[in-house]
Amino acid sequence: MMRKIKNIYFIITIVGTGTIFFLLGMGSHPERGKAEEPAPVETIVIKDEGGFSNSISTVANLLMPTVVHIEITGTVVQRSPYYYFGHPQQREVPIQALGSGVIISSEGYIITNNHVVENADRGDDDTRRFCDGGYAVARKVPRGN
Repeated sequence: MMRKIKNIYFIITIVGTGTIFFLLGMGSHPERGKAEEPAPVETIVIKDEGGFSNSISTVANLLMPTVVHIEITGTVVQRSPYYYFGHPQQREVPIQALGSGVIISSEGYIITNNHVVENADRGDDDTRRFCDGGYAVARKVPRGN
């Protein structure tokens, strides 16, 4: 019982001391966080007579035919989740990947991200779809690391 009373007095002392320090600290910074006068703001008006916005749409329209949609089919070797007697079982699993690319030469070379084509098979079924609705069969060529 005596211990419980000591604990209550201790808690009251800590809370009271904290309250006193808090109230004393409030008076030392009365102007903190208050702006007396808003800072002047300079307004700049840019008149676009159709030059910049038209140039963006012009460039986009010129580059649109070079953008292609890539569909890849392939297989990956996947370990079986069941591990029997020290011989891991493996199986080939078909995959499909989608991505985009850009035609970079008149020969039809397309540049794309590696994760799109890294597991592609020979390329017989890989297609590139163009923005005009046409498509072409493609093959994978070696690339740099």
